[in-house]
Amino acid sequence: MTHCSQVAAVAPSSSLGLKESVPPAPKWFSDAIGYPHDRSVIQVLGVDIEVLQWGRRGAPGLMFIHGNGANAEWWRFVAPFFAETHHVVALSLSGNGGSGYRTAYGADIFVEEVMAAAEVAGLFDASAPPAIIGHSLGGAVAICAAAWHGRRLAGAIIIDALIDARPVWGLNRTVERWRPSQSQEEMFARFRFMPEQPCAHPFIAHFIAAAGMCRAVEPESGWIWRHDPKLLGTLDFGETWDALSDPQCPLLLVRGALSTLTATPRFEGMQARAPRGTPVVCIPEAHHHVMVDQPLALVAAIQTQLAAWQ
Repeated sequence: MTHCSQVAAVAPSSSLGLKESVPPAPKWFSDAIGYPHDRSVIQVLGVDIEVLQWGRRGAPGLMFIHGNGANAEWWRFVAPFFAETHHVVALSLSGNGGSGYRTAYGADIFVEEVMAAAEVAGLFDASAPPAIIGHSLGGAVAICAAAWHGRRLAGAIIIDALIDARPVWGLNRTVERWRPSQSQEEMFARFRFMPEQPCAHPFIAHFIAAAGMCRAVEPESGWIWRHDPKLLGTLDFGETWDALSDPQCPLLLVRGALSTLTATPRFEGMQARAPRGTPVVCIPEAHHHVMVDQPLALVAAIQTQLAAWQ
């Protein structure tokens, strides 16, 4: 059993102190979010699904899946690092970002969206099978995709996903979290991660906060988050626990050393459930939102694993 522990140096706070003004960012981040990409919408099971793409069609495919309450924009500063060698796709699952809402959500629906986006993008037409990468809820989606469609995949990278405590899916169903705000400034001030954690990179937090808000439509007024507040309340993800034990492609389990969501013994339970010999990477100084805390370390871990699957 692989152990990974680290003591958090900064206690989480209820607010990140974001303001409407954009914080200074390093060149690598500015270059990444400015990297050319295509944005489109496809229909899956009667709902619009937002799809972002980088790189050359026909190159080995790479599919990124975001977590709950997030959207495809959370990969905007990660995906370009792979665009020279891969055809990279990120989608906004239904109920999130620029995608439409459903009356109910589940693993089967989300996996259908992922596979449909991969098909439309031509990821299965390349000379090599694509790999999928999922964070948090997206990691649970990737686990199910690996079990149900793994023979078509090079592998699945699961980033800080929790699959053994289904009641936590209801953590963000509070009315207060989703009420409209009268200004963007108020929205930035209200932004926080879930589960709550500090953030050493305010330029990343500001970017994903801005990408996650929009003006409300009638009869509401003001600004709202681009997320269906009913999603977790209608979510059925009972398949994930069994799917982890029977993937049809290789897996890599990744966790943040400071993550409260996958802390021992939860993560050890996941390791025990996964196929024997499944590799594990623990990212130091990373909380649950690994791509926010240690994006470059995460990129390196993914690149290393992709090379091993070639």
